[in-house]
Amino acid sequence: MMAANLCRKMVTDNDLPAKVIGTTDRKEALRGADYVISTIRVGGLETFAHDIEIPLKHGVDQCAATCRASVSAQEMTVEAAITGDRQLVKLALLHDPLTSAVCTPDQVWAMCEEISCQSRSSASSFVSP
Repeated sequence: MMAANLCRKMVTDNDLPAKVIGTTDRKEALRGADYVISTIRVGGLETFAHDIEIPLKHGVDQCAATCRASVSAQEMTVEAAITGDRQLVKLALLHDPLTSAVCTPDQVWAMCEEISCQSRSSASSFVSP
């Protein structure tokens, strides 16, 4: 919950009209939300160091955050395909940097349902029986 605590501090310090809720429950996090930030650190800071150091060797600063967001959405999509978890498909689309920039969570859910209905025959692994 370190990320939630940091966000709360920023909201308080800057007197912002925002409410920060830290939770590990996806449904709770998305209920009534206008915006969702999800943070996960797989492999700890040692692994993350490579995401910073390698781009820096090539003169690219701040590449890791941009790349990591896209890679995380792609990893969630692959896991969803393997497990057939429709909620994870929605979460992956919500976390896609381009989609999340223009869609609310409710719009993402509607889009996923429409795509699912149109693609049942070709994407059956995403559709639970």
